[in-house]
Amino acid sequence: MSETPLFDYMRIDRGHGLGDYAILDLFPGLEESPALETISASRDDLLRLLRKSRIQVRAREGYIFVDVLVPCIAIAYDYYKNGKARDLYLDILHELTHLRQLEEGRNLWDMEKAYVDRETEIEGYAIVMREAIRLGLGREEFLDHLSAPWMTEADVARLVENVRRFLGMPDDPLR
Repeated sequence: MSETPLFDYMRIDRGHGLGDYAILDLFPGLEESPALETISASRDDLLRLLRKSRIQVRAREGYIFVDVLVPCIAIAYDYYKNGKARDLYLDILHELTHLRQLEEGRNLWDMEKAYVDRETEIEGYAIVMREAIRLGLGREEFLDHLSAPWMTEADVARLVENVRRFLGMPDDPLR
């Protein structure tokens, strides 16, 4: 499988190997995502961020994260090739939020706080929750997306509550 259609305006090009790419090489059409407006109020800033941002497909286990030393988005080869398209899309939005935060001088790896309590993570997941709601994801689908090996069920519940408060949403914004 080389391409995965995601929306009318966007697809995931899974035909690349290990290496360094422009984000739009792997996610052509991403610049048309309505969710980008939630990452930054300025369309010009968003387009600049998309044009300059890099993504590295790496031979490693795991998923996706921002490598603050490069800086770039790093994605595990197997996740890029075989991950659910919806999850890859939501993760790219989350990581693009982190790249913007990094440009602002924010500390993405604040080890003084638990992962689910970091302001940068809460903001990144807020972008994801808004888009999940827009796409009509149910609560279970959203929780499935959030679940990760490094988080317990209690961590996920605390993260959802932190995001809900950050967004000023009702107790259960997901159906």
